[in-house]
Amino acid sequence: MSYGLAYTLPFKSVDEKDYVVEVEREGYSGNSKELKGQLSPFVVTIEADDFIYAQTRFSTATMSIFGGDYLQDLFSTDYRMHRVTLYENEKVVWCGFIKPEIYTQDFRNIKFELDLECMSAMSVLEYVDYKQQGSERGLISIWNILKRCIEESRGKYGYIYIPHVYALSSGGFTSWENPLEEMNVSEQNFFDEDDTPMKMLDVLKEVMKFLGWTCVDWNGDLYFVDVDNDSGEYYRYDMTLSTYTKVQAVTVSVQDIGFSGSDHSLDIVPGYNKATVRVSNYPVGDVLPDMAFDSMKRVGEYTVTHQQVPGISGKYEIYHRVLRPVTFDAYAYKYGSGLVELSLEDEKAMFTAGMTAMPEALYGCIPEKYDSYMIDEQGNPDITDYDFTDRFVIRDNPLYTSGNNIKMIRIKGATAAYTSDAFYIYSSIRFLTSLSPVGDENLKNWDFHFQLRIGSYYYHGKEDGSYKWDTNPDTDPDYPNNLMATYQSWEATTEDTSYMLSSWEIKTVGRSLNDGYPDAKGYVCRLPEDKVLVGEMEFTLFAPCISYEWNAPALTESRPIETYLEGFDFGMVKKESDEDTEDTDRIYENVVNENYINDLDEIEFKISSFHEGDGACYSKVLIGDNYLTDNLYCDIVGSNVRPEEFFIRRIVNHYSATKIKLNEVLKRKNINPITVLSDKYSVNKKYINDGGEIDYKYNKFVCTMMEI
Repeated sequence: MSYGLAYTLPFKSVDEKDYVVEVEREGYSGNSKELKGQLSPFVVTIEADDFIYAQTRFSTATMSIFGGDYLQDLFSTDYRMHRVTLYENEKVVWCGFIKPEIYTQDFRNIKFELDLECMSAMSVLEYVDYKQQGSERGLISIWNILKRCIEESRGKYGYIYIPHVYALSSGGFTSWENPLEEMNVSEQNFFDEDDTPMKMLDVLKEVMKFLGWTCVDWNGDLYFVDVDNDSGEYYRYDMTLSTYTKVQAVTVSVQDIGFSGSDHSLDIVPGYNKATVRVSNYPVGDVLPDMAFDSMKRVGEYTVTHQQVPGISGKYEIYHRVLRPVTFDAYAYKYGSGLVELSLEDEKAMFTAGMTAMPEALYGCIPEKYDSYMIDEQGNPDITDYDFTDRFVIRDNPLYTSGNNIKMIRIKGATAAYTSDAFYIYSSIRFLTSLSPVGDENLKNWDFHFQLRIGSYYYHGKEDGSYKWDTNPDTDPDYPNNLMATYQSWEATTEDTSYMLSSWEIKTVGRSLNDGYPDAKGYVCRLPEDKVLVGEMEFTLFAPCISYEWNAPALTESRPIETYLEGFDFGMVKKESDEDTEDTDRIYENVVNENYINDLDEIEFKISSFHEGDGACYSKVLIGDNYLTDNLYCDIVGSNVRPEEFFIRRIVNHYSATKIKLNEVLKRKNINPITVLSDKYSVNKKYINDGGEIDYKYNKFVCTMMEI
């Protein structure tokens, strides 16, 4: 989005530096006006935090104006409508936006003072929803998350500083390879079970926790600070994050900087007795659709009035036929010269045209709620209230023959990494046939199968539980095409012997005693334990191809008129392990110093490494086609680390003893968040700039210095 210059506020500092504040309005194309500032026209406050591993330390600014223009056009409800940029001799030193919905002004005098509150560009991410990169949610690298955050901030930053502390190997560290480009996480991780997105700022904070860094905007640049980066090496990128130079943090004495006041103070920062990190796993199964119709979001519902059940005198059913759940696909077709898949609008039209009965030309998989009851000779039903049951009605036709693969139901899951867990398919099945077979021996053909894909890999399974995953999407000669075996029972024939209802149930296939999947039922599709499958999950159920035959008076073949799937469920179960508890999260904790009484708030990680027993989770970081575990090289310790455990170690090392915090009034010189500060009156101690307040008019920086 383009911005146009609306206002300028020039001023000169006490040390003769030229400053100008520019206020741009989104979509503005008019002329700009010059404003007059108060004694301190522009003051920036950098957020300070006693917890040195805070994920962000952003800034706010106050622009102070004197004059007679009420500037009511600066009021807005949009956090990115008015961009404010402070230039020092044409170099950007601060960038942000005017806070919306805050406007208070003296209305008694012709001339008055007006203070406009502003927030830094990165702070605005608090109000920006995460948006997936493409039409489908896939994997996104941590590097691209950082790029997205910077782009969405709409800030003007000169340089971006990234710590040189991590690599995929010690050799990769020596060659300055960027590991963040290879570390990926599923975008589904940033959407909850109700499909509500996280805010971009929350996503950024999760990345910062995972890496142990702090994001700081400072003097027109953006810093990702690692306070334990003893070597002081950083990548310095341009705004596009495409090219970099190597830079080294420097150590500066506050006495060499010079003071701009004498209001100095010293505080003791207490330590903590214990540190706890909770890894919030996000199991893949949490976002698979609940197949109960009441829990679905639906695009429409049509009621069909009471209808007599074929072949049974006095038995009626009432239907609520449900159109197209949006959490998965249920396919409908029109039959003419062949099967034609119906659009939603065409399906609605066919429903509307045939409210009292299923239109003869409509086939496919129709979600439906029904209840049945009997009516006596006086026309009285034997029920007082309806008790509806969910079912999918699959309307058969001659094109449902073996091998045609007519899609009935498709369920898709976001891209993730899958291993060890299992999917299951379960349903009770009823077939309504137009001729009555006399027993199981009349079953001529049975083909009721599915396809399960993860990325480019397809599942192939047998009734005996053996299985394999490969890249072949077609039937494997050694595997019977994922046929769902069933239990079968015959119901009593209807009054009209030309109709018959047979009841079936999908057998439990793929299970064995103590296999770790006690909650799996029906057809169980186990994931490989020797490799990780990465990609989008897609399950497709095809139309059943069932037929019967009779021996007298001559061979006669019959197919079901309708197939009813009741209690249909497709889900995922996690493999049990000795570590499993009722809570799917994983806890890391360690004692910092038992002598301290202060509790450190539990820290929750929503991006994490993979630990055995976690199961397939959207929150896990991937490197290539495998999970990140404890194999991330970190030069701070010169070995591989697991990020969650290493974060605990950082806290223990830093807070096992009390630290000092200094507040000193300095001249505003080239201090930045990675500058190591010292004070000759604080012997053998090093500090880092932890925040403070800058008055650009008076070249004054009230600096908060935290011991490192």
